[in-house]
Amino acid sequence: MDQAEGEPMMPIVARLIGISVFGSIVLVALALTGLLAVFTLLDQIGDLDQRYTFWAALLYVGLSVPRLFYETLPYAILIGALISLGGFAVRSELIAMRAAGMSVYKILSYAMLPALLVAGGGVFVGEYVLPLPHQRLLPDSCLS
Repeated sequence: MDQAEGEPMMPIVARLIGISVFGSIVLVALALTGLLAVFTLLDQIGDLDQRYTFWAALLYVGLSVPRLFYETLPYAILIGALISLGGFAVRSELIAMRAAGMSVYKILSYAMLPALLVAGGGVFVGEYVLPLPHQRLLPDSCLS
């Protein structure tokens, strides 16, 4: 359906902003989590010995990834939203949206929706996903 058939313009713009912001947040979250996972692995390599092998260190890092993701999520939301909106500004798309009659608050609300959804996903990860691998990381003496 094209514009001539009566499809409203604002949902298209909302989808454009939402997909762009969500994609930027996901990419930044993956990049930050990956960097921290590599740094954690490099830190664990210094502790290798006969009992603590490379595969055990790799398992430790793998079980730490949800925690690392959870810790980087607020930064990823901020940086991803700024990158996305900055890209719109560089390409003068924000000016075009304003010229089309959209208020700054409407543009901001379209950008905040995916950020709030990702933050809600982060709360889910922190409450339900994160405790499971964290229990495997703790020694058995700490759990009893």
